[in-house]
Amino acid sequence: MNLTGEEIASPYRKWLENEVSGVPALRTDLGKFFFGVSTATLGLFVSLEKTGLKLSLDRSIIFSLLMFLLSMAVALFMVRPPVWELSSETDMFAEHDGQVERLTRFVWGWFALWLLALGPWLYRLLLS
Repeated sequence: MNLTGEEIASPYRKWLENEVSGVPALRTDLGKFFFGVSTATLGLFVSLEKTGLKLSLDRSIIFSLLMFLLSMAVALFMVRPPVWELSSETDMFAEHDGQVERLTRFVWGWFALWLLALGPWLYRLLLS
């Protein structure tokens, strides 16, 4: 069996096209998950405040609430489908790398905001 270069490259090209088209779906799924985590964490801390502690809105809690809202906004932005066009001159490897890099920035951005939001609440719950 002698394979030509095109016969060898064809499966890789199909795999890469599936990878590039699958990144937006992964981004949407992660956005839904992160939005759920942000909302559930905020709900947990608000319920803990209502049941166990006196509710007082100082600067750190307001900052924390704002960070939770920003983390939810990042998650919602991830759910929004990206607008991009592929043409015959598009480098599929570069497009895939760009999609993965944007997804990675979204994930780290959400995680940083979520940790910033979590810090004041945990500090307050553990020291009160």
